[in-house]
Amino acid sequence: MHRSDRRAHALPSEAVGALVGVAVDLVKAKIEGEARKLERQYGQVDYRSDFWSLQATNGQVTLRQNYDGFTLYRLTERFSTATNPAMELVCSFQPSDSKRMFIISPTSFVLRQAKAKVINTAGKIDVTVNIAVDAMWINEKRVAHQERIAFSSFDITDYDLSNPQPLTDFKGQKAGWFPGVPISAGPDGKYPWEAGANSRTREGQFKEGCFKLTVLVTEKDASKAKAHLEKAAKFLGDQKSSLVEKAKEATE
Repeated sequence: MHRSDRRAHALPSEAVGALVGVAVDLVKAKIEGEARKLERQYGQVDYRSDFWSLQATNGQVTLRQNYDGFTLYRLTERFSTATNPAMELVCSFQPSDSKRMFIISPTSFVLRQAKAKVINTAGKIDVTVNIAVDAMWINEKRVAHQERIAFSSFDITDYDLSNPQPLTDFKGQKAGWFPGVPISAGPDGKYPWEAGANSRTREGQFKEGCFKLTVLVTEKDASKAKAHLEKAAKFLGDQKSSLVEKAKEATE
């Protein structure tokens, strides 16, 4: 007969070290995941080809800006209509006296439901809005160009989610002057206002000006919780090797 050995068998130190390493990675990932929830982004990209309306009369061409701004909104299950969205941002394109330059200016903002997780007891959130305008055109040498002609960034701090009200005072934040979207030359290499242009110059009105509008909204919990969580995750990652070695030493 053989007597059974009921004594406990300790895990090898290498196995213990591996388990501790996995545990550290899991906890670090969890902390980083919670930090990411406190800052979220969303946005929209729109392509248009008619920034300008051009009116040709007796060989003279006049320009009129077709867009005086834009509205961006985000819908959720709770706020599912454009008339009552979770977020709504309205910005204007304010033209210069010459009508060839413009300023980007925020005019109203409301946030009823945030995408970012808000954990501070005051229910405050910070919002940053980045706006970019890229233009595409063909010059007189029939060479295509693409260039960012406008970029602006606006900050909304300590917005009260517990009592969301439309915001119209942006403390003078605006950006410009930016050039209007360039107009392309025609297949003949001439611009619509040039003498002898035969591409699109005709009596009547036509539209021109290809551009891309990009808007990115970043929401962030107004407290310092995200920074503290990121700091904790980094500290844990930096200490991983030391923790693994100490765990291995304790089992040897």
